[in-house]
Amino acid sequence: MLTGIATLFSVRALRDVQRARVNGQLPQGTGVCDVEALTEDNELTLALKHLGYRCVSPKTCTVGTELMPTLARLLHQRLRWQRGALENLLAYGVTRQTLPYIGRQLMTYAGVAFVPFFLTALFHRLITTGSLPWSWFWISVTAFVVFERIWSVKRGGWRAVLLAALVLPEVIYDLLLHGVYIKAATDIAAHSRETWDHTKLAEFDRTKSWWHRWSRIAGAVYAALLLAAVASLALACIAIGVAWLLIAGLVLAGAMLAALRFSGLDPMGTLLGTGELAAFDDSGTAQPQGFGGSDVAVDARWDLR
Repeated sequence: MLTGIATLFSVRALRDVQRARVNGQLPQGTGVCDVEALTEDNELTLALKHLGYRCVSPKTCTVGTELMPTLARLLHQRLRWQRGALENLLAYGVTRQTLPYIGRQLMTYAGVAFVPFFLTALFHRLITTGSLPWSWFWISVTAFVVFERIWSVKRGGWRAVLLAALVLPEVIYDLLLHGVYIKAATDIAAHSRETWDHTKLAEFDRTKSWWHRWSRIAGAVYAALLLAAVASLALACIAIGVAWLLIAGLVLAGAMLAALRFSGLDPMGTLLGTGELAAFDDSGTAQPQGFGGSDVAVDARWDLR
């Protein structure tokens, strides 16, 4: 994704986007950016890719962004990001360009569903046998995943390493994000309103109609139904004897991805199209843009930090 805080565009590309919006080639908006989108940079990325442009990211370039000062603002920001991403995909539909992003979302929600699925199976085993399953093999797998998470933040210094080693803070944060992902999906289903500004709460219509009253509680109702559906699926899988096989498969898949990350490889780059490059290809020819300048390939020797 071309992040809004650190992206270079050619003027020609942005003019092509604006022209495509006007003639209906793109699904929404009239200008360079869709001002109605909660994640305008994500939507602009999809627009450029649908027009045939290639979006790349140099691995050596790191950027910073604004940190939210409170937990409420952080969760509101993440909710805007997730809901905006889902709404962008709904607007563009299933295309060759959106398939990688749809794949990422499916993986995200599979991870969200894994937690209640696993807990249901775990409590069922505890209730029926009076003990919890464990083995040195699965402890070792878990330990390796934790080690990879600690290793991944070593550039942040000893404080970052210590925080990752505590494990619990990241687990709590992941669970909070799971709540955000569920709320984003249920808010879309309930057609609730949302604002872009993270300093303001979502705007709600003050009318007294039953629909607006329902929209205020619909998200919680839908979330409860989703959790109940996952728990029911877990019980059905337990009944036919495949629940723990599914759990083992997902845990091993996560461990394999951790191993690939640890080796320095991009585990899903080819499939999901991350666009990350070790260096830019500077063999391109400069082309006129129409405003007097030119599109010049970036020199890989530039220090982009």
